[in-house]
Amino acid sequence: MTECKPVSTPLEVGKKLSLFMCSSNVEENEMMKNVLYQMAIRSLLYAAQSTRPDIAFAVGALSKFNSNPGPEHWTALKRIFRYLQGTKNMKLIYSSGKDSRIDGYFDADYADDRDDKNSTSGYIFKFGVCCALSCNTRRSVVASNY
Repeated sequence: MTECKPVSTPLEVGKKLSLFMCSSNVEENEMMKNVLYQMAIRSLLYAAQSTRPDIAFAVGALSKFNSNPGPEHWTALKRIFRYLQGTKNMKLIYSSGKDSRIDGYFDADYADDRDDKNSTSGYIFKFGVCCALSCNTRRSVVASNY
């Protein structure tokens, strides 16, 4: 994908991935059999854990469909590679000085998973303008609005 058109975000804004997008007919199954989806996810997980924390959420969201990805999942996965192509010259620079404060942020969705209604939460700590620590977690409890 060295000649791909770069994008500014790893996932399409507002796009909801679900099990309904998984391969469901013989034609899609045959097409997706030749796609190296799991290998691509594995490579992206390595990058997310070692040098690219900015793609961690997107890769985690797509890894849920490893057993039966559909064409829309494959398109979303290729978008991450397009994002990496557009940001390959960016880097994190940690330095001391007036901008070396530590900020922490936390966010959660409320039953946003279309398939099982579980929530996802995450946090990020920044040192200056660079990410120092981040994590996102899928909650095991189904959210309700009681």
